[in-house]
Parts: sequence; C-alpha cells; structure tokens
Amino acid sequence: MNIDGKTIFNWLFTIVLLFTFGTAEAKSDETLVNIYKRFTALQCDSLVKTNEINPNFVILDVRTPSEWGNYHLNGSINHSTGSATFDAELSTLPKHKIYLLHCQSGSRSAGAFSKMKNLGFAEVYEMIGGISSWRNTGLPTTTATGPKLMVVSVVKNTKSTGNDTTAVTITNRANGVLSFSNLSFTDAHVVQSSFDNQKTMTGAEDYSFFVVHPAGMGDSTHVSLASNGGIVTFTIGNSLSTNAVVNPLAELKLYPNPVSDRLFFDTGIATIEEITISDLTGKQLLNLQSNRRIENIDVSAYKNGIYLARIKTSDGFFMRKFMIKR
Repeated sequence: MNIDGKTIFNWLFTIVLLFTFGTAEAKSDETLVNIYKRFTALQCDSLVKTNEINPNFVILDVRTPSEWGNYHLNGSINHSTGSATFDAELSTLPKHKIYLLHCQSGSRSAGAFSKMKNLGFAEVYEMIGGISSWRNTGLPTTTATGPKLMVVSVVKNTKSTGNDTTAVTITNRANGVLSFSNLSFTDAHVVQSSFDNQKTMTGAEDYSFFVVHPAGMGDSTHVSLASNGGIVTFTIGNSLSTNAVVNPLAELKLYPNPVSDRLFFDTGIATIEEITISDLTGKQLLNLQSNRRIENIDVSAYKNGIYLARIKTSDGFFMRKFMIKR
C-alpha cells in the first residue's frame, strides 16, 4: 500500500480514541456496582478456577519480593506494600479488572484493600488470612516465575479509506516481564501494523495495537504473535461488517442488567455453547450445555445480589457479572 505512515497512524490514533471512549461508556453501563469482598481460602480457590482463562483476572500478592519468591499462587503478580513506590504502582494498575488480593496473613492486604476501594477499582476480593490460610487449607503454591501472554479482544472497524482496521488488545497475566520475538501475518496482500516489537509489559498490563490491510479482498489475515510468555494466534476476516467483533470476549452483552426474571444474551456472530452461573462465593448455581443456540436463561429462582456468568462460545470463553434486583 502506498500510504504515508504518519497519516495512517494519526488516523489510527483517532480511531482508538473513539473506540476507547465508546467502550468506556459501555462499561460504565454494565458496571452497576463495584464489588469489594473478603473471601476464605476455599472461596478464593473457586474464584481462581472460575477465572482460569479470563485475561482480566489478576492475583495481586502484596508481600515482599523475597516472600513472593519463596512461594506464591501460580500466575500472581507482586507489588509490595513495603515499597516506597507502592501507592504509585497501585494507581497504575488497570481498575476495570478483577483482583484477588492477599499478603501473608491479612494485615498488609487490609491496607491495600482499603486503598483499592478509595481508588475505585471495579472488583476486588481479599483473601482472609492471606497465603498462610491458603497453604494451611492444603491449596497449592509454586516458585515458578514468568509472564503469560493472553488476548483480551480483537475488534474490527472498517473505514472509508479503503483499508480495514482491527484493534487488538493483549495482556500479561503473570508476574514476569513480557517481551516479544515476532509478529507475523499470513495474507496474500500487504498488511501493516502499529505493533511495537520492542514493547515490554509488566504483570496485569494491557497493550493495544492495530492491524491494517486492504478492504474488500474477501480473504482472511491469520495473525501469530510470539513472546517469552507464549504464542497466540487468531484470524481477522475481511467479510466482517463495520464494527463486527472477531473475538466476542470484548462485546458480548447481558441484558437487562439488573434483571428480575429472564436474562438475555447478545452474542453477535458467536454461538453460546455453555453457561455457568456462580454466586460471589464461587458456588456454582447453574451449568447449561446445549447443541442449540442459547439466547436466554431463567434466573427468577435466584435471590437479589450479584452473580458471575462464565460463558463458552464458539470462539472462546469470557466472564460477565450481572445483578438480580426485584
């Protein structure tokens, strides 16, 4: 493509601003109430298992680096309350994610829990008794370190310039520094990207970039991103319409929210294959699997409160919270 690079990325920057503000508005509609709960070790174990493949779940260990190095929960990130920069580190963490917070026995995490509430984090669970309680319950810890690459969303926006633009957001869901070795495309046409191959990401950090290629060719672009925290692959199809979602992790919606009797799902192009509903203690209330399209479920028997929906679609898994209010 004979396009000035500066013009492309100025245009891309405008798109991401529009996309960001649009997404933020949607999130504010769905985030009905912030959640701050204290859970037992067993409840935390259920929370960890429920969010095993959720890229927006973070285990935050606030002990010292040496304590963390001796043993920790698998995949946890470490920010010590004893650090002079702890408050600054805390304020830079993404506030929309789900956090499981703990220290050794509960005293240090209590202060961090209050700070996260004051900063407006959306969803925080503090482990009662800290990692000592976790270990005393017989739950596993590890000494393994390293980053973990996960895709948060892949959202396509088609514009009138003759190019298709897809916004990709990735995250590092573990403690080590994530670095990249290769971004490759399998396409018959020229593909451009704003991806910075020199980018590094700390634990819980998100990074968004764009993939741009000629519109209307009728083919697909296969993307492979390799890092020291794993390899992810996905496909961007040119046949998708304006603002269509390639990966429904970003856009699948539940409505009405709050709900009184029947909860509906807007999945876009994806098909729901399985739904699991749990309460905030991690107790499973429903597991529905079907080879037919699931469009809604009856929640009239559940009490008022906040619930978690783990949904498997034809394109992957995601988590959503919803409120029952009558």
